Amino acid sequence: MPLKPSRRLLISLVVASAFSHAAHAQEAVPREKIGLVLSGGGARGLAHIGIIRSLEEQHIPIDFIAGTSAGALIGGMYASGMGIDEIEEKIKKLDLGAIAFAPEDRRELKQDVRNLNYQANSIIDVSVKKDGSITLPIAVSNGAKVDEVLRTLLQTRPYDVDFEKLPIPFNAVAADLATGKMVVLQKGQLARALRASMSIPAIFAPVEMNGQILVDGMIDRNLPVDVARKMGATRIIAVDVGSDLLTKDKLNNVLSVTEQLGGLLVKRNVDEQIATLTANDVYIRPDLGDLANLDFKEGAKAAALGYKAMQNPALQSQLAHLAVSPERYSAMMRQHAAPDNAAKTIDFIRIQTHGLARPETLRAEIKMQEGQPFDLKTVNQDVASLLSAGRISQVSYSVQAVGDRNELVYDVTERDEARDALHAGIEVASNSLSDQQFSLHLAHRRVWLNSLGGEWRNHLTFGQNTRIKSELNQPLNPQGTLFIRPSIELSYTKSPFYLPNSNHQAGKYTKTELNYGFTLGQPIGRIGEWGVGLNYRTAQLKANNDNPLMTIQADKDQQLSATANLTVDQIDDTFTPSSGYFGKIYSSVGLSKNDGKRYMGAGFQGLYATHYNAHSMSASLELGGQSNSHSVYFSPYYLGGYNRLAGYASNQFIGNYLAYGNLAYRYRTDVSILNNPLVLGAMIEAGNTWLRADDVRFGDFKYATSLFGALKTPIGPAQLGVGFTQHGKANFYLILGRTLSDFK
Repeated sequence: MPLKPSRRLLISLVVASAFSHAAHAQEAVPREKIGLVLSGGGARGLAHIGIIRSLEEQHIPIDFIAGTSAGALIGGMYASGMGIDEIEEKIKKLDLGAIAFAPEDRRELKQDVRNLNYQANSIIDVSVKKDGSITLPIAVSNGAKVDEVLRTLLQTRPYDVDFEKLPIPFNAVAADLATGKMVVLQKGQLARALRASMSIPAIFAPVEMNGQILVDGMIDRNLPVDVARKMGATRIIAVDVGSDLLTKDKLNNVLSVTEQLGGLLVKRNVDEQIATLTANDVYIRPDLGDLANLDFKEGAKAAALGYKAMQNPALQSQLAHLAVSPERYSAMMRQHAAPDNAAKTIDFIRIQTHGLARPETLRAEIKMQEGQPFDLKTVNQDVASLLSAGRISQVSYSVQAVGDRNELVYDVTERDEARDALHAGIEVASNSLSDQQFSLHLAHRRVWLNSLGGEWRNHLTFGQNTRIKSELNQPLNPQGTLFIRPSIELSYTKSPFYLPNSNHQAGKYTKTELNYGFTLGQPIGRIGEWGVGLNYRTAQLKANNDNPLMTIQADKDQQLSATANLTVDQIDDTFTPSSGYFGKIYSSVGLSKNDGKRYMGAGFQGLYATHYNAHSMSASLELGGQSNSHSVYFSPYYLGGYNRLAGYASNQFIGNYLAYGNLAYRYRTDVSILNNPLVLGAMIEAGNTWLRADDVRFGDFKYATSLFGALKTPIGPAQLGVGFTQHGKANFYLILGRTLSDFK
């Protein structure tokens, strides 16, 4: 017989009560604490994103996270309160490999530092201590761009924090370079800790923290299982994304052997940690195929492969008993959220150096103001400005409590322990088999001469053209808004000369020249500078009567001139410019008359470049002239050769007046060597020189075209190509060294 409504209600209440008691009994059972251990592995570590996404879908709560290198990056972001969708969205937009090895953006440098680009390429950059010992660079990259990216990724955690008080308690693992032992980072600035954990030795500059020099934790603990246990984890989910060792047939060169040695070191410490796992723990090693450690462009692929690995039925069954109810998981995840931190007001700002750079000089680079709220974007700009101040390797910041007030501290690490820096480089210019020039460049810089940041520079060139120059770059106030630049230069050049309307060399002439003077000027922000000054020049031309068809008479010239110049320099690259602009206007007026005439000279040099994806275009223009009452061979205006009318002989045309322009197209290919892409391009050129102003005729222009390939190499930028004159004459050329050497 059917139950009465009252009886049905009573039974329903009893059943509901029973289920409720059962559920509460289940929740009352102490849940084991789960520790997620994420290994390092470079780009392969982005598979951790897919792993975590799958754990969320299975409602498996994470109580602790311990990570090394890439595992620290993903684990730290997740532990800070970021959702996995947000992490994947941010990471997939980044090519961390390109960022890590990105060259210094020269447009952010001061103009007096950019000027060094036009002197020579540098192969060797060392420093000399007071005792005469040499110090080499500590790493290939200073990691400044990686620092900036990490600070931006973790902008919700800009201050020092206890990592174990994050939404998910977290530890990052690095290693002490002095001992090779693991260092567990548990507090401080989260971005800085991740940077330390990711610092591959010799590739990225190490991070100094708490008196220790820290590098990538992979060298001692790439899978930090024991760290998670010490944090309180009773069950471990260990994710190993490390690369497999190379097989015997691939160990056939120095690079593969070096890679294998590193792999053996990592495998040993990983195996030791795997051996500590019990039957209650879960070990996950996703199949990532041949995905390379530095192939960060494949971040989305790595995340997908990590997720795919988690769909294995056996693995899901193993993980199932770690899951909690959907309701309980949702309640736990509500606590996993990024904080809504109010920005701290900055009451004081201090610059801390290691004794070489002057804090009072660097203070001019700071845009953050006392009394303003902390702003990460402005701080990032300040860090970039400090790094571009010259001979600075690392800059970090911290916000420290001073009583009930806040002090923003910029910690500046000078590039080396010495004030003296030495550079060396070579250049090769070959316009044909019979026209080859080799040059050796040696440079010396003595930095931080005084409290205003004075710098003494010396440059010596050996080759067909020999030059020695010494210059003092001295700011006149702490803000660096006014400078004086005295200099002296002695040069000896041996140059070819040609018969009129002929590309056959008739002989060579020699010129000795001495210039000394000074420039008083001001920087124009970070885009350029202007200056006025005085220059005394004395020059001597040696006679050449070897060729009866054309003789050169001996001559002397001396002149005291007032000079003025304006430079705007925002080219992204002086080798293969793809973006930005350059402009220089210069003039010189003699203070005395020679043969009743006053010397006058003026000119303009300019370049504009733009790009779209891998394609770029640039256009340049050069105009110049002088009222020269002496031999034309005193003139600085030449055309002929690479980037000066390719196809013609080097310096084939000389005159007191010059007009020249070119239009270039460049394509950045996918082929790269040491992260430097091969660039293919073509150029068309037009120009000429004239003896007198009355001779200038645009109808006299000579034309040339060229095809070339360009690549940055460890010994300098190189270009190989072929140039054609308007008459069809061709010259192959090889250039190792500067591309825009005439912009100086």
